[in-house]
Amino acid sequence: MAVATAIALAACGSAGTQARQASSPSTTPTATQTPTPTPTPTPTATPTPTPTPTQAAKPIPAPAPKPSPAAPAPKPPAAPALSLGGGLAGKVIALDPGHNGRNAQYPAQINALVDAGGFQKACNTTGTASNAGYAEASFTWDVALRAKALLEGAGASVRLSRPSNDGWGPCIDARGRFAADSGAAAMVSIHADGSAEGNRGFHLIQPALKAGWTDDVYDTSATLTRAVRDGLLARGLSPANYIGSGGITARSDLGTLNWSDRPVTMLESGNMRDSQDVALLSSESGRQQIAEGIAAGLAAFFR
Repeated sequence: MAVATAIALAACGSAGTQARQASSPSTTPTATQTPTPTPTPTPTATPTPTPTPTQAAKPIPAPAPKPSPAAPAPKPPAAPALSLGGGLAGKVIALDPGHNGRNAQYPAQINALVDAGGFQKACNTTGTASNAGYAEASFTWDVALRAKALLEGAGASVRLSRPSNDGWGPCIDARGRFAADSGAAAMVSIHADGSAEGNRGFHLIQPALKAGWTDDVYDTSATLTRAVRDGLLARGLSPANYIGSGGITARSDLGTLNWSDRPVTMLESGNMRDSQDVALLSSESGRQQIAEGIAAGLAAFFR
């Protein structure tokens, strides 16, 4: 019992001491805690905003360059001054300007059939014309007069198969006989073609070999044809791109050629239905150029 009491008293004393300690302030100063500094926040980099993709603007095409105007075709070099030499003096030459200015007013006469070399053919035709109405008969008459002047200036005598451009005929058979009938040593029949646009250039027609008709002048006519072809080339003219070879062909259906008993050739000076050719044929300078080619060819033939 005494022991229990002692333990109880000891417990009470201990509890009293603890109570006093709890109620009395402590004399030992409490250490002041230094506040932990608030860390400076690391600045966050502001992200660069990603631009919202926008639809690319449609490129405006540069205006197409305007095509440069086509350069004009180079002009052929100027032909040298015409020199016919002295070989024409005393020569008699026939020129046959094709058709006639008033053939259309004489249909009965020009449509009458004649012998064209063992077959029948119309006496003559009206010839062709340019799209603007420039008649072949007017062209051939003008060129014949120019060639006549050049040949006579070199000493030749020239006979024309018709006296003007204000009549009809003559017929193709009479034209063929004209060189021999007039005492001429050779004849050039002057024409112009009426073909399609794009067919251009001159060509010469020599007689085809036709027994009993052209065999007596076949070789010399071929020589004359080449001489006139070369004369035209020398004056800067171009051979046909649509017929013949090198500006020459042969035919057996032309009364003027079949009836001739003298060297003969027929010149188709160009195409009156082609815009380039007709510019040449309808100009005075072009007709003079053709006349000079004819005269140069005849001068070469008689050398």
